[in-house]
Amino acid sequence: LNDGCSLSSTASVPIDCGTVIDGTCGTGSPRDTDWYTITLASPGRVVWSAEAEFPVQLLVLGGTCEGVLQLAAETYGEPCASAAIDTCLDAGTWFLIVGPGYPERNLNRGVPCPDDDPKTEPGFFGNRYVATYQCAGCASPADLNGDGVVDGADLGLLLSNWGRSGIGDLNGDGVVNGADLGLLLADWG
Repeated sequence: LNDGCSLSSTASVPIDCGTVIDGTCGTGSPRDTDWYTITLASPGRVVWSAEAEFPVQLLVLGGTCEGVLQLAAETYGEPCASAAIDTCLDAGTWFLIVGPGYPERNLNRGVPCPDDDPKTEPGFFGNRYVATYQCAGCASPADLNGDGVVDGADLGLLLSNWGRSGIGDLNGDGVVNGADLGLLLADWG
């Protein structure tokens, strides 16, 4: 079982970057959600994607089952279509979750339990999914031109907008100034 914090006995499956999961979910009682755990040693970009035979809900949660869980990202996908979350997360342990659902409500019937369940009932949707966890570094907000490095080109963009709002306003105070220059230089290289 990998129902995470959904049941009284918590369980999730640790996965590594690049993991591809062939899984199943059902809509029995309780609602079947599959929980996977990742641990980031430093801030990083996480891409959590899935294609399922059912309307799929993907979640990224931070926290612990014993404490407060915080929603970091959520998305939905139609049956047999791709759904993906692409987000930068802080260092720490995170839950990646897949289950049946719609944006308006959870899906509590119509997806049979896995085939090895003796109580399988016919369902409208299939119960299989393929999920993938990919990772990379997060781009610095000071990388103003998006080339993957904070350098003179970014400095030029910041200086060209000095005293105005817009590109180069790294701290979001509405004006490009010395505070933004300090943030850019802190991420130099």
